[in-house]
Amino acid sequence: MTAAAFGGLVGCARGPVHNIPLGVQLYSVRYELADDFEGTIAELARMGYEGVEFADYFDMTAEEIRAILDNHNLRSCGTHVLLDVLRGDSFDETVEFNRTLGNENFIIRWIPEGERDSRDTFMRTIDEYNEVVERLEPHGMQLGYHNHDYIFETFNGEYLWDILAENTDERFIMQLDTGHAALMGQDPVELIHRHPGRTASIHAKAYSTENEEAVIGDDDLDWAGIIRASKEVGGIEWFILEYEIEGVPPLAALEESIRNFREIRDS
Repeated sequence: MTAAAFGGLVGCARGPVHNIPLGVQLYSVRYELADDFEGTIAELARMGYEGVEFADYFDMTAEEIRAILDNHNLRSCGTHVLLDVLRGDSFDETVEFNRTLGNENFIIRWIPEGERDSRDTFMRTIDEYNEVVERLEPHGMQLGYHNHDYIFETFNGEYLWDILAENTDERFIMQLDTGHAALMGQDPVELIHRHPGRTASIHAKAYSTENEEAVIGDDDLDWAGIIRASKEVGGIEWFILEYEIEGVPPLAALEESIRNFREIRDS
């Protein structure tokens, strides 16, 4: 998905919200994929997911994975990476692999502590992100960041999340993980409004103070508000559902999650 295809990252999503595609973060089903990759992909497609976001490739080639996605009418809506794969000589190989895969979104899944242990260090890291954004643009590809708890720590009272949003190129995706944000006492709706046009991708993850195993729709989050803000303010291009509670069958949880998400979205 290129910025041009959806009107760019800084504008709001066009058309009705039910036209925003629904993806799934494959980390949710990592054990199932390791056991039966194509069978698991087929199940996700049957549930109605339209795209998949990668966290691992299970020693498969891009051609092998792309063939399976095509067989089940699925797209790649992103991949979670560490920045090292986009540094130095790794850049070209990473771009080519993902071009074959049909993926255009690289989402940084973790910022090592040594790259954020002071404001100066963090600003240098952000400068590197902006350089990678420029390198990716000729390839029609984008860079972004997926939040964890530490990004809501502060330097002199300012959240790292806000420092990141305010100093990265407007093409840089602020992928909001609703569950991680809520765990840190953050309101996902307010976070979307805080940086208009930057939430091109959301990890739709449940959060409940009473039930750790809750799925979307049975939890504490204002999903109607999140969906509305994503459409009207965030510039949403993909809702990516995720479920990662150990001991709960993830395929069953993901099927219930997408069913509930659609009911809320379409109500």
